[in-house]
Amino acid sequence: MNLETVTVKDTGIVVKVNIEVFDKIERFDFMIDTGAAVTVIDEDVMREIGYTPVDSIGEAYALTASKLEPVCRYEIDNLTALGVTKRNLHVISHKLPEKLNIDGLLGLNFFDRTILKIELDLPEADVELKAKPLLTPAAKTSNI
Repeated sequence: MNLETVTVKDTGIVVKVNIEVFDKIERFDFMIDTGAAVTVIDEDVMREIGYTPVDSIGEAYALTASKLEPVCRYEIDNLTALGVTKRNLHVISHKLPEKLNIDGLLGLNFFDRTILKIELDLPEADVELKAKPLLTPAAKTSNI
């Protein structure tokens, strides 16, 4: 569990994200986007951390505000935000508008099996992310 106080920008709530690829860790600014089904990393950032379309694990389509666009899918070794690390996270790469001044979007697949709590007191927000414990099938059906 990690509590982080951040400034809410015009673009939304932006948090620091560490991406570990090929045994190196780089730090980026991602916006929390619970309206995005999948985490998005800007195409320039993907190149910066060493990925090219040849490394893609497939193609997908992203529904943007204006149209449906083909995008490349990738698997990221480790992506950490708000104290939670997701391993082998599937992401898509897409060119994000420069005026947003962000490197990516944390989508719902990043928040899977977590509890996300956002307390707004503009112009700041307290953002807390807690990983839910993994339950065995027996524990899920227990009456205890």
